Amino acid sequence: MSERVVYMTEALGEGWTLTQDAIDRERGRWTVCHDGNMVGLITRTSADRGVRGWEARLYHCAGPVIQPGWSRGNRGWVRLWRTRLAAAESLVVEFRRVGMV
Repeated sequence: MSERVVYMTEALGEGWTLTQDAIDRERGRWTVCHDGNMVGLITRTSADRGVRGWEARLYHCAGPVIQPGWSRGNRGWVRLWRTRLAAAESLVVEFRRVGMV
């Protein structure tokens, strides 16, 4: 299968895309890119209590995951982004905060 690309201009601004190849699809992962350059990864994951959500991580530093505040899931409190868009937005905000854009 070919690479999937979601253009995020309306939601995130000019030049932002989400891309996913076959391996990423198997792993529930999207690459966040700005003007064709990889910025970070968002990954579909489960919390301890089986609550599903999205994890966001900047690419340039293999450092900490960018987490939202605690939110109440169906089975307890979790620190995962509820939507793919929210996870991607968190990367854009952090990317700008560290002066990459």
